[in-house]
Amino acid sequence: MSLATLFISFLWLIMCVQSRPFIFVYRMPADWHENVLAYPSKEHWLRWYKGDELFYNYLRNSSYVTDDPAAAKLFFVPFFTGRQFHYLGKHPENFAHQRAVSESVRQGLLWIQQTYPYWNASGNGRNHFTIFPMDHGRCDSAGLLSPEELGHIISVSPGGDIFKTNKFMPVVNSLQPSAPTWYCYHQARDVVLAQPLELDVDHSIVSPFSGERTITVLYRFAGKQGSWEPKHHDLAYGVRAELARLHKLDPIPGSDFGVAASPDQSVQDMRHAIFCVLPPGWGQYTGRLVRAILAGCLPVTVYRGNDPPFPRQLHWLDFSINVDPDEISVLRPTLMTLLFDKQRILEMQTALKAVQSSFSWDDVPNNAPATLVKELELIARNL
Repeated sequence: MSLATLFISFLWLIMCVQSRPFIFVYRMPADWHENVLAYPSKEHWLRWYKGDELFYNYLRNSSYVTDDPAAAKLFFVPFFTGRQFHYLGKHPENFAHQRAVSESVRQGLLWIQQTYPYWNASGNGRNHFTIFPMDHGRCDSAGLLSPEELGHIISVSPGGDIFKTNKFMPVVNSLQPSAPTWYCYHQARDVVLAQPLELDVDHSIVSPFSGERTITVLYRFAGKQGSWEPKHHDLAYGVRAELARLHKLDPIPGSDFGVAASPDQSVQDMRHAIFCVLPPGWGQYTGRLVRAILAGCLPVTVYRGNDPPFPRQLHWLDFSINVDPDEISVLRPTLMTLLFDKQRILEMQTALKAVQSSFSWDDVPNNAPATLVKELELIARNL
C-alpha cells in the first residue's frame, strides 16, 4: 500500500470518527413544544436570540444525532427559551417573563428526569447541554432555579463570566442576587456561542485583505452618546463613556469615533477598518463582535472577564486584543504600537481570515453550528 493511499485512509478514518453520531436530542412532550413554538415572534429581533432553534434545525439535518440514547455521549435539551423570553417579555413587570421562562425550564427538567434515566445516570445531568440564547444565559432563562435543580447541565450562551467581576454591573441575577459566582456561566463547563445576526443586513464574510482599510481604529457604538454614563446596570455604558473621553483627549491618527447610524452602516464601516473597538453590551459578546469578525476587522474587546466564543478551538490572542476596563488607558499605546508593526497586523489578519467562518450562521463550511458541535465534542471527551 502506497503512502498516498495510507494518508487518504487515515483522513477517511478521521472524518468517520468526527462525524460519528454522539448527540441524543430529547423529544419533549408534543403539547409542550407546540405551545412554545406557537409563541408569535418578530423575526428581526428573535434572530439575535434564536441560536437554540437554529442549532436544533442544524442538528436535525446532520450526521451527529443518534436515535439510540445508549450510544450518545451528550444529550441536548431543546427548551427554546429565546422564543419564550421574547414573547413573555412584552409584559416584563416584576420580572414576570424571567419567572415564567424559569418555570418552563424547571418543568422541562423534571419531565426529563421522570421520563428518562439518563440525567441521573450521568451524575445530575453532567453530559446534558442546552442553549440559553439570551444575553445573560442561565441568569435570564433559568434565574429562579437553584444550583441543585440545574445540576451539572452544560450551558451554551452568548456571554461569559462578566457578572460578578465587572464593577459596571454589580447586580445581574435579579432573581437570585446571592447565587454562586458561576451561576450565569461556569468557565470549565459552559460554552460561549457566536451570536446569530439579523437577516436584513448583509453579514457575508469579507476577507481582512479585501478592499482598502482606510480607518485605523473604528469606534462605532449604538445609543445616544450623551447617555454613555456608568449609571445603568448595563456594564457597557461606563466603558463607552471612558472610551469617548480618552478618544477626545488624544485620538489615534486615522481613527473614526461615532454613533452607529444603522447596523448596515456599521458593517460597511467595519469593512474599511483595521481594528474595531468593541465594548460589551447587555451581555459580554454582542453582535458587534460577530459583525467585526465577519467584516474582516480585527476585534479589540474591553472586558474584565474575557471568555470568548469557542475557546477550546480558537486561539484568540492570534487575531484579537482584549484590554481590562481597569487598564483602559493602555489601549491607545497598544494600538499605536501595532499600527507601526505591519508584519504583526498581517499575521493577525491571516489568523482572523482562518476563523471567520466559525462566526457565520450561513450555509458555509465550518460555520458557527459546526464549530459548536466540535466544541461540544471536545467537552464530551473529558466527561
